Amino acid sequence: MIGNKNIFPFFKQRIINNQKYFLKEEKKINSITNIYKQCDRAYDLTMYAVQHCTDIFSSNVIENAFIKLAKLKKIKLTKNYAKNTILHVMTEAYNFGGHTRCVERWISLMKEYQHSCAVLSQSTDFPDNLRNIINESKGELVFYEKKEPIVAKALKLREYASSFEYVVLHTHPHDPSALIAFGTPDFKRPIILFNHADHIFWLGLSVADYVADLNSGGNKITSINRGAKNSFILGIPEDTSDILSIDKNEAKRKLNIPLDKKVIFASGNTKKFEPTSETSFDNIISDILNKDNNVLFYIVGVDKNSVFWPKLQEKYFNN
Repeated sequence: MIGNKNIFPFFKQRIINNQKYFLKEEKKINSITNIYKQCDRAYDLTMYAVQHCTDIFSSNVIENAFIKLAKLKKIKLTKNYAKNTILHVMTEAYNFGGHTRCVERWISLMKEYQHSCAVLSQSTDFPDNLRNIINESKGELVFYEKKEPIVAKALKLREYASSFEYVVLHTHPHDPSALIAFGTPDFKRPIILFNHADHIFWLGLSVADYVADLNSGGNKITSINRGAKNSFILGIPEDTSDILSIDKNEAKRKLNIPLDKKVIFASGNTKKFEPTSETSFDNIISDILNKDNNVLFYIVGVDKNSVFWPKLQEKYFNN
């Protein structure tokens, strides 16, 4: 459980093993002569690094493969751009979670700019709120076909983005589109990478003129572990809408929660909570509930048919 100190050497060794594998495979990338096969291998290793803890947060070798491909792909770009315009580049937008909410708040708070959004691989319904906010700013919403080859999409993005004053990246950690689109000296517009995944490996450092970090911890990783030259702490944009605020006990009464109970709340989709090792979220819940009968756990967003939920429900919620 949480207090088992013998668990930590296990995790440390796992990270060491993951790192050894990553570094071994990284060395093989430069030995591949075909640029497309080199990028394929770089992408595979990127996925590994995103999904496994390696204590490595960026890779010049991986990014250079995509940068070489970017430089091979020449297209004519406009030298003119519209003043006070920002293009937000997203891999995908969601109706849930904080990722898309940050983009909405960027746009809502910077009313002196016209905001457009390029979406590279949307697979679900696009959030109505973000669509409305973009429309209100007089910007454009552009979708690229999810199944379209990534190089073709990246070149379209390069051409489109060249007409904006600024480009902001909100892309997924594994998405190399920005590297292929902007990894050429022909593209002149300033690029800001919004670091919404500061705890894991991600792509985009080579093309980012600035990295905007959420907090001081993430900024330290950006500066030291990723080696970024220009980074700053931006934080999560403030929600300026009216927020309902009521007394804690009044909220409990409205939700039929006993006033003497302590409440712990967690939210997120199922994959955020699924066990990945000996110490996982279900262990944390069990450890707390076993020690304190006066605690109520509220979890929002979890599929009731998930791996851990049924056993927790059987043990704690039917009593």
